[in-house]
Amino acid sequence: MEVLPNIIYRFDSYVEPMHAVLYRTTGFDGIGVIRPRWEQLNECHHAKASRFREHYEQMTFGDRLSHFCRLHESGHLRLDLAQDKKTSRIIGYCVSSVSVDNTGEIESLFVDREFRSAGIGTALVTRGLGWRTPSGCSGNGYAWVTGTSLRGLFTGNSVFTPR
Repeated sequence: MEVLPNIIYRFDSYVEPMHAVLYRTTGFDGIGVIRPRWEQLNECHHAKASRFREHYEQMTFGDRLSHFCRLHESGHLRLDLAQDKKTSRIIGYCVSSVSVDNTGEIESLFVDREFRSAGIGTALVTRGLGWRTPSGCSGNGYAWVTGTSLRGLFTGNSVFTPR
């Protein structure tokens, strides 16, 4: 388990960090913990999607879990979690994969609204990238829904190629 320090100093005095976050990787057995956040993400995508709205209306966690299971069975799935140290609540996750053609992909990424803009999403993606790099990935892909803030995370980042 890795804890990234969030220490803020003001006027030579220590100020308690806003969010102390514990990052950890879990096995496929633990994927059920992301369900409430994935459902929030799907609702957000449905609300903001200018195209493929019916896709998000029909998509269930069970459908997505089946996809993740296939990736897991091929040995190419990773689940990183971000946990609020104060409350032990899961506040974000990143599911990343490597396809049979050796392309890395961020399958799903979510951070609770109150914890956004604190670098948590970036930390989760960085962990996923670190896992895929030794695998010799030939590229990295991502997709985002128009209107979501995910695009800003990757815009100008030469590590990713839109799909």
